[in-house]
Amino acid sequence: MTRQFLITWVGAFFLTAATSIIWHVSLFEQRYVELGVFTRMSDPVYAFGFLAWILEATAITVLYIHSNWAEQGLWGALKLSWCVSLYAAASALFGTAAKVEISDLAGWFLIAGGFILLHATILGIWLSVAPKAKT
Repeated sequence: MTRQFLITWVGAFFLTAATSIIWHVSLFEQRYVELGVFTRMSDPVYAFGFLAWILEATAITVLYIHSNWAEQGLWGALKLSWCVSLYAAASALFGTAAKVEISDLAGWFLIAGGFILLHATILGIWLSVAPKAKT
């Protein structure tokens, strides 16, 4: 693991953590509870959230440094990040809607889809300015 890889990964990790905490807890915690999607907000399992941030940062960093999009600057980084977000949307957004009775589906798609798009965009911007890491 190179220094550049570590810098890129740490940035992705902290941006993921910050975006998640601000969006899910500071801004929209009550809305998630109202939708009936998040039922553990009063007693979350922090280790699972931390593990999710580690896995997300690792996946996006590894995919980016091994893709040709890493040579395309901001546009390439955004394309990769948005493509990865399609996977997240398929599982988190639509998968949840398929398995959980959500009181307001339009509200769920807006709030969860908004987070996925914002998070992917922030990560894409970071990747475009982060050191061009190689493992």
